[in-house]
Amino acid sequence: MVWQASRAGRSAALGVALAVLCSGTAAEARSAADLSTTLVVDGVLSGWDPLDAVFRTCSTAVVDSCSAEEEPADDSAWSSRQELLQILVTWDAARLYVAVTGSLGGHALLVFLDHRSGGLEDMSSVESWRRALHFGPELRPDLVLALREGQAVPEL
Repeated sequence: MVWQASRAGRSAALGVALAVLCSGTAAEARSAADLSTTLVVDGVLSGWDPLDAVFRTCSTAVVDSCSAEEEPADDSAWSSRQELLQILVTWDAARLYVAVTGSLGGHALLVFLDHRSGGLEDMSSVESWRRALHFGPELRPDLVLALREGQAVPEL
């Protein structure tokens, strides 16, 4: 799945990286004034830069040897049919780009975007995506990107 939204600015992209990662490592990605001709939203990830990958084993200092193999393909508690392999995040002056690779195995993918203070404390108020999910003070998502398997366009 590749998703593009009209969300400007670095704060949104950094919020995505922080919300999705919830880790202590710094988020890095490339950016440009306009990536719309490089990142065509067509399900093909050839336009993405290795630094856009969330799960990777490199930093900007060693980008030539960058490998996106940090996330094992067989660590899902459910099965290989439900496996998240990679999340890619970058932005330009007008858009936030998010790509996710993996398999849903008949289920759904939820990506939480947190770019300002406040936000959801739980998922009880999200009608079509209600879940028994509660968020701590570190992550209060402002937006939820949701996709069911077989759905062509994600919901925001």
